[in-house]
Amino acid sequence: MTKEETKEYQIQYRIENKDKRKEYCKQYYNDNKEHIKEYYKQYYNDNKEHIKKYYNDNKEHIKKYQIQYRIDNHELRAANSAKYRALMKSQTPELTKEEQHKIKLLYEIRDLLNRDDIDFNVDHIRPLSQGGLHHPNNLQVLPVWLNFEKKNKWPLIPAEHIKYRGIRIKGE
Repeated sequence: MTKEETKEYQIQYRIENKDKRKEYCKQYYNDNKEHIKEYYKQYYNDNKEHIKKYYNDNKEHIKKYQIQYRIDNHELRAANSAKYRALMKSQTPELTKEEQHKIKLLYEIRDLLNRDDIDFNVDHIRPLSQGGLHHPNNLQVLPVWLNFEKKNKWPLIPAEHIKYRGIRIKGE
């Protein structure tokens, strides 16, 4: 078989066995979750600067991709958003007017900062998935890339407390 014939055979095989391959990949992922997570964690740590540079150099392309993804996966995103809103609602204590105002201020700060080149998010210091509350004492404004890096880490080591410290509103 020539290289051309081999390539054509592989393409045809993938087309004819799409479901079989999908099931195999799913099973492989489930069997090797920890190994895969460790691999990507190591890859990310080894290539932080390259990844950061890629995101900064390709902002427009990434935004177009994200818009298309939102369009193509509307139902999935709606379900995930509803799940996140329910989690946030269940982990939002009774807030005073002052606390509600502080939360509103954090989102306004984020919006003001987003007018420049760097995008910002409002981040839960202790993630909701780790038992954190949607409360002004647990919120801060972080650059998107740093928030993405932080993910749902908890607890943080002292160096991470410094690294992931964003703009906060002090209580009285």
